[in-house]
Amino acid sequence: MKEKYKKFFESIHDKYLFKCVFMAGGPGSGKSIVSQMMFGVDKNDYISPFGIKIINSDKFFERLLLKSNLPLIINTKEKDTYKRQSELRNFAKQLASSQIGNYINSMLPIIIDGTGREYNKIKGQAEALQNIGYDISMVFINTSLEVALERNANRDRVVDEHLVMEMWKMVQQNIGKFQSLFRSNFIIIDNNNYYKDGSPQSRKFSDVLFKKGMKLIQEPLRNHIAISIIDKLTKVNGLYLSDLDKVIEQIKI
Repeated sequence: MKEKYKKFFESIHDKYLFKCVFMAGGPGSGKSIVSQMMFGVDKNDYISPFGIKIINSDKFFERLLLKSNLPLIINTKEKDTYKRQSELRNFAKQLASSQIGNYINSMLPIIIDGTGREYNKIKGQAEALQNIGYDISMVFINTSLEVALERNANRDRVVDEHLVMEMWKMVQQNIGKFQSLFRSNFIIIDNNNYYKDGSPQSRKFSDVLFKKGMKLIQEPLRNHIAISIIDKLTKVNGLYLSDLDKVIEQIKI
């Protein structure tokens, strides 16, 4: 039975175990593009060729909006519509939270994609993941407010301008806190420039980001908890954290 699991399921035999990268940046910061350049994440289906699992409630949210025939544009002035959109947003977060337990049980590398406006929430997630064994880091995508507003206006799912401004300010206020939390594993990406696809500047920017991304997930594990777990699983021919009867609390996204 275990041979079957080894063949078909992700587990201790996969690469880049116990690596978690938090992505932070408000609407219009360009997180999707940066994720694509750093980790090969497809912006349409949120899949990385490196086996990294992406936790992003936005993909669930957009699908739920389309399924419910609700507009992708978030307009707080349309109170009834906004209320239904908010309900679906909360449900999307629940769906994303249910994913992470399975990924953690397999010790898989994960990207938690969010805005970064709720510092205490991210701090709690980061500490919980560290206690399980994960090496944690953060990539903070920074833009000016003007650039964020312009890019937001050109997105499929447009957010109210005043909400973009509010979120941008909240995220900016957390930069110092994130630096203290993640320390040397905190990377700020200046994404203010506009590069044409295929231009020398675009290729150079992409190459730099790819090297940074690969370094984050390919560095040898530092967390002694993960090193101990892998050693124990190897000795007992275990595949998952659950094989050690380790209790994993759901980390809410």
